[in-house]
Amino acid sequence: MTDEYDALKAYGYMDVDSNMEGQFEVLMEAFALFMERDPHHKSLWKEYGASDTAFHCKSKALRLNVAPPEHLDDALDLINYAAFTIRNVREGRL
Repeated sequence: MTDEYDALKAYGYMDVDSNMEGQFEVLMEAFALFMERDPHHKSLWKEYGASDTAFHCKSKALRLNVAPPEHLDDALDLINYAAFTIRNVREGRL
C-alpha cells in the first residue's frame, strides 16, 4: 500500500489510515472499472461531451440498487460519469 499512501500524502492528506480503507479504495475500484471498460468503449464519453455524461449521472443515480452489495456497479459507474463530466467541462467539451 505504499504507493497509495504516498499518493494521499502528495495531496496533503496525512490521516491516510482512516481514508485508505474507505473513500480511496472506492475511488480506486471505480478507476479500475473505468480502465477495464474504456478500451471497449473507446473513450466515447469525450465525443458526447459534458451534457451527455451529466445525463448518464442522473440515469445511473436513478438506477442505484444498493442491496445486495454486489449490485453496486451503477454506483461505481456514477463515480466515473461524474469524473467524465468534470473532465469534459474542464476541457471545453460541453
